[in-house]
Amino acid sequence: MLPKELFVRIITEDLRDQTMTATVNDEFAQSIKKCLTEKGIPPLRTTLSDWTLDNELILFKGKAYIPPNIDLC
Repeated sequence: MLPKELFVRIITEDLRDQTMTATVNDEFAQSIKKCLTEKGIPPLRTTLSDWTLDNELILFKGKAYIPPNIDLC
């Protein structure tokens, strides 16, 4: 399971934009997006219904996925 600190409930527009930009180069984020668009099997021990896309922002159980990116910390 992914650590809780990778997810937040609410983010500002600026952080949202930065997060969506950072996911472009994040392999894990790209694999989740691919699973969602192609109805595939998600990584780790999660179900596809745990993941959603909100205008290209990846959500896990309603919380934003924040990629490990030095500029976002």
